[in-house]
Amino acid sequence: TNLATEMHTSSHVIESAIVKKIINFYQIGDYFTQSILDKIKIILPPRSIVSKPHVYGSFNYELQQVCSQLCDYDILQLNLHTRKSQTSFEYANFLNFEIHTESCHANNLLSTQAVLLNNFEDLISNKSIKLIKMKRAETAYHILFEVNLDSGIKVNIKNNYYSESSQNVFKVNSEILLRGEFNLKKNDLVEIFWS
Repeated sequence: TNLATEMHTSSHVIESAIVKKIINFYQIGDYFTQSILDKIKIILPPRSIVSKPHVYGSFNYELQQVCSQLCDYDILQLNLHTRKSQTSFEYANFLNFEIHTESCHANNLLSTQAVLLNNFEDLISNKSIKLIKMKRAETAYHILFEVNLDSGIKVNIKNNYYSESSQNVFKVNSEILLRGEFNLKKNDLVEIFWS
């Protein structure tokens, strides 16, 4: 309930995700018009991570994902016919990272439900990177590429957190990178394993 110093977003970002989850769960989308949606107001905790917009909106998607998953879990628990829940909430992690060059911006997402490699082919075709491996095995992704540019290429990892039990890794030259922005150079090997 205390305002996070770094990670925060405005309440409407979370409110829209929660309303959408409720509408989808109960399959009542046909009954909603814009005038009804305008009257729905969800009160979120003051002085919390959802009470202050981030100047760049850097955490909107990440916090929206967490709250969406929490909402799905809570609605399911509220609608169980048994008194006791047999499950506990477990966050489905995802990887959101950007690759910047002077001529290209690639915003990428890996999750259990979807893969979005935005402009990744442009990086390969303009020889900014050399793809060595791209493989999906059931729910795991393995990507390996080599940097071809002498300078001017950066990777911004938006949400990779360290967990000893996790096999998820984002490596550059065999060194695990966590959240943050990093400069890459020619011949750097970038490896991503995500499940």
